[in-house]
Amino acid sequence: MTRATLRDNGFMHEPILSATTFPSMDVSTPEQWQQIGIETARNQPRVAESILSLMSCLEDITDGFAVNQLEHSLQTATRAELAGADIEMVVASLCHDIGKVISVANHPAIAAEILRPYVRDEVYKVILTHQDFQGRHYYHHFGLDPDLRRHYKEAPWFELAQKFADEWDQTSFDPEFKAEPLKHFEPMVREVFAQPQKVFFSQSETVFGDDRPKPIFRLFGESRPLAQPCSCPRGRAHPPDVSSRRRSSSS
Repeated sequence: MTRATLRDNGFMHEPILSATTFPSMDVSTPEQWQQIGIETARNQPRVAESILSLMSCLEDITDGFAVNQLEHSLQTATRAELAGADIEMVVASLCHDIGKVISVANHPAIAAEILRPYVRDEVYKVILTHQDFQGRHYYHHFGLDPDLRRHYKEAPWFELAQKFADEWDQTSFDPEFKAEPLKHFEPMVREVFAQPQKVFFSQSETVFGDDRPKPIFRLFGESRPLAQPCSCPRGRAHPPDVSSRRRSSSS
């Protein structure tokens, strides 16, 4: 049923087993799962490419706003980068509305869960709750409570969530703002989604470390360090004033 082979799996060189596919998990073997883990790790780059593909789909969604959702996302990420946010927060800002490709009603939760294995917890929480924070600026039009953010007042990520909602997100529907193109953010997306920091099984989580279980190690290989600074050149020693990003009336 199995035979030893030597294969370059993309992050290590070692003898591995080529196993047949099992018809159901309850008859699977450790060797088969080892092979699945190696194949999954080899194909990890497809995650970033899928994210970029979904981001492109946002260009088709406007829903009455002054700009389409891709432009809104690019503006939000550009503002985050100009403000000196780290790579995880810049990518999260870019992806914060990616869930709208699937469902507007629960888009914060969709985006947050996509990001969750790849970013630190405070970034995940900011994206998960961003609509509650953003409601400060428009919920009153619907007779809703505009101060839902008060429920998170004691959270350690509260100030970051406020900054995201008030300074980067709700301001980014401006047709005159000159945002960076999606291509500018592609290296950051590929870096953040290159390896998960955590793997989630239901409500439990496995955090990578020296004591990580072998199946998780085989499945995903080495993890990217937490809060890794952006290695992509930003081309700015000091962020310019955001107002300079507005297009001139002649452009």
